[in-house]
Order: sequence, then C-alpha cells, then structure tokens
Amino acid sequence: MTTPTSPGWQPAPDGNGEQWWNGVDWSESRRGQRPAPAYGPPAPDSVITPVQRPNPYAPPTPAAAPNQYAPPQVGTPAQSMATTALVLGIVGIFIGVVGIVAVIIGVMARSRLNQEPALPKYRSYATTGIVLGAIGFGLSSFNVLLLFGSIFSPFTN
Repeated sequence: MTTPTSPGWQPAPDGNGEQWWNGVDWSESRRGQRPAPAYGPPAPDSVITPVQRPNPYAPPTPAAAPNQYAPPQVGTPAQSMATTALVLGIVGIFIGVVGIVAVIIGVMARSRLNQEPALPKYRSYATTGIVLGAIGFGLSSFNVLLLFGSIFSPFTN
C-alpha cells in the first residue's frame, strides 16, 4: 500500500474502514469500521458500519438557557444586625432611647461577626452603630439633665 501525501480520510492500512491521515502519521480516528464478531469467522468485507451524519434538517437541540435571574444575595444574621445597628445609631443621634438599642444590637453583632468570616465593612457598621448610639444616648441624657436642672433650679424665680 502506498502512503498518502495529503491529509484526510484514507482507506485504513489494515483494511478495516477508513482512518485519518494527518499528512505525517495515521491517527487513532477511524470511521466505517467493521464490527468485531462476537464469535465465528471474521465478518466479510462487505459489512461495514455506515458513518452516522447529523441531519441538517433536524431542529436544533435547545441549549440550556443562561440564568437570567440571579436571586439577591442574602447576608448572615450577624451582617443584618450590624446594618441595623448602624441605622439605629444614626437615628439614635436624634432620639436618644434608640441609641441604647443601637449599642446593644451593635455589641451583639460584633460578637457574632468575630465568630464567622465576614467582610470588614460589617464590623465597621456595627462599630459605627455602637459609637453613634452612645453619642446619641449621651446627648439625650445631657439634654434631660439640662431640662431637669432648669426646672428644679433653686436660682430660678
């Protein structure tokens, strides 16, 4: 048998179907092979498995659609508590009683965030909530003391 010069499907050197010649060497790719008999004499040369070609007129198989909707990322309860402490700390500047709640929730959030891997911004949220809540409660307490001091002052008429 002569060696082919151009790459392509060529009759296999062993006579079993066709084999791909890449221009330098025979590859392992084959087509049209005779099926190996389970028993008995080898199959005659006339029995060759036809190559299955795709039907160009068949409808395309639907590809998996990409996920169009991504659900919102939900944080851990400790992250939610840290955000709540920050918001309550801001409100606590104006309403002192809310500042106490911000401090309590902020301390709880900090202790929970120290037990889990969390983003640093949530620790800063909790810390800022604690500080703002304490400042708000301090200002509110000072205002209450000034109010009672002006009402019950012995120096007023």
